[in-house]
Amino acid sequence: MSLTDRVPPEPAPNFEKFTPSGVLEEVSSFIERFAACQDLLVKTITPACATFANVIRPLIDETNRAACRLRILGTLMVSVWPDQELREASREAQKLILAAETETFMRRDVATLVAAVYDRSLGAVAGNTEPILDAEDHYLLNRMHNEYQISGANVKNGDQRARLQVATSELNELRLAAQKAITEVDDGIWFPRSELRGLPDTALFALGKIKDKIQDEDKADDQIWVPFRNVPGVHILGDATMGATRHKYHIASQRRFPDNVRRLERIVVLRQEIAELLDFDNWASLRMEEKMAESVSDVELRLEEIRNLMQPFRTREIERLLRFKKEDISSRGDLSNLTKMDDTSVLYAWDWGYYATKLRQETYSYDGTRLSEYFEVGNTVIVMLQIFQCLFGMKFVPHTTSTWHESVRAYTVWDSPDEGDGFLGFLFIDLFGRDGKYRNMHHIAISPGFTEADGSRHYPSSALIMSLPSQRGTEPNLLLLGQVRTMFHELGHAIHHLVSFTKYAIPHSRDFVEVPSLMLEHWIWNRDVLTTLGKHYSCIEPFRAPQHTSSDKEDGKLPVDLIEAIVRTKMLNKAHDILVEVQRAVFDLALHTPADIEAAKEMDTTLLWNTTRREIVGLRMAGEDDGLVSFEQAAFGHIFRRYDAGFFAYPLSKVYAADLHASAFAADPLNTSTARMYRRTVLQRGSSQSEMETLEKFLGRKPNSQAFFRDVASAWPGNVRE
Repeated sequence: MSLTDRVPPEPAPNFEKFTPSGVLEEVSSFIERFAACQDLLVKTITPACATFANVIRPLIDETNRAACRLRILGTLMVSVWPDQELREASREAQKLILAAETETFMRRDVATLVAAVYDRSLGAVAGNTEPILDAEDHYLLNRMHNEYQISGANVKNGDQRARLQVATSELNELRLAAQKAITEVDDGIWFPRSELRGLPDTALFALGKIKDKIQDEDKADDQIWVPFRNVPGVHILGDATMGATRHKYHIASQRRFPDNVRRLERIVVLRQEIAELLDFDNWASLRMEEKMAESVSDVELRLEEIRNLMQPFRTREIERLLRFKKEDISSRGDLSNLTKMDDTSVLYAWDWGYYATKLRQETYSYDGTRLSEYFEVGNTVIVMLQIFQCLFGMKFVPHTTSTWHESVRAYTVWDSPDEGDGFLGFLFIDLFGRDGKYRNMHHIAISPGFTEADGSRHYPSSALIMSLPSQRGTEPNLLLLGQVRTMFHELGHAIHHLVSFTKYAIPHSRDFVEVPSLMLEHWIWNRDVLTTLGKHYSCIEPFRAPQHTSSDKEDGKLPVDLIEAIVRTKMLNKAHDILVEVQRAVFDLALHTPADIEAAKEMDTTLLWNTTRREIVGLRMAGEDDGLVSFEQAAFGHIFRRYDAGFFAYPLSKVYAADLHASAFAADPLNTSTARMYRRTVLQRGSSQSEMETLEKFLGRKPNSQAFFRDVASAWPGNVRE
């Protein structure tokens, strides 16, 4: 029997027949069911007879079953559903879920039972008759016990408990409102066509299509609407030759969502208040309890190490781009109309993208437009899946089932024959943008994988979400290299989710979950992978041209000169890219480590954002010369989601990822034996044990930053530290 004929052991998730009222009713039903489970445990079990089997197992089983639907109703739906009423219902569902989580983990009666099992597992209770727990059981017990401890279950004072619930409810309301603003707003800025010099004709054509949809009689024919959302082929900060144009766009893009500034400053106060009610010094210390990192101070030291290592390279990168700016300004001939922004001794934030583009083009022969012709999205997805199949012993089989939109592709995912032919789960790929759809490329774990109490298996489901323009006839959708890299990253999350094989659906620590995907990004710079992945769109159905006009398209393969250009630019301006992330991480931690509640109330998030940005990234910022101060923190979506006091995961995970790649894959990235070992020892372990333990077992030692530093320093010969 072929894989296409095989029937998965359980049906795919159902995405049909939702109504707004039905969404809320179903969520309420799950909440009531979980509360009933807790009530029954408290009614029938005393701390003296509480065990893993009669307390922990029922709680996790109910949690796992609920997650299979609540992730659809409260996470997926709000991000991708075409129907606005259902998206709004999903937002209301999120509020119900968050309120229920608060109430659940504040229950002292349930926490007492969990603590009794925890104490007994440590041998702290005489006459312990608890059966021996395996490592995965212990890990779950530790995580669950900790969750109750840091969520308020031990707060005894009635007034404090009431205040904790009210503050948490207000916090969640503000977070969801901020997320909605970032997701739903479709804003932009008008430019006269004359100010858009430097943009390619394809970009102007795409912008013209957008303007045709906007009814604004006050705008002259030469006015062009440039949205802030990504429009393929439109790169104002990279292509616009006029500094004033880039400045105008940059300033406007940095001053979006002003209401989120107010929301954020209230959120900071609420988080500090909650932390103090729970007997923590600050919110970051509370959140660190759920992380792989040891402490706030440990994270701060590691960020400082990265910052210090990157600063010399940052200085050289800025000096190099300033030379390009000086040459550019000098080449204009008539210098009588120069402005302050044309000062060749200053590199502004809005200069960076433009001169970095010129550097890639002129020094490294990097042609992003020509390169994108070899990454048509449909073919790129197919070949990328084939690469994962080969590496990790998997098969992706197209599957007909219900989806949330007609353009979504569904796959069943199986082990390859040499890995046992077993079923792994379902993958959904949603490529195209829609009104109301979350615009950033990301992965959603739709449904977790876990083992039921009766030994049967529930299989995971994953979704890759993108927001490319909808397919128009035979016009290809082409990806920039950065988008290809991000797709590799997000599919890496899906692979991790699908091949994890654990008894319980325990979420990964936020500072580990990015590591496997960031490690996979290294494949994009491999010549063999690029040769496999790239194919000219004119050699692909339905875009196949009757004849080719360029010799480098005759066989469709990515030409050697483009491959070498890609490889040469792997670490180009990498110090800048890393320091942008370090700045966000430093801002995030500073935001969540005030000395006390009064310091939280006095915090100026706009000043903090701009100060850290200027000091760490090193570019002249908006507001220093024009008075239009940036409040880009209002668009910093991570701090309104679940990455608050956790953005440090990104720069630190790059350190871990570089170490993993250098130690196991650098010599032979496509070695299937190594990849299968990595699957079994890292990916498959999921959250069944401490993630640091997972890393140390694979590496055979503690992770270090040597490979990371060597990678960055390789862009500057003579600076590699052994």
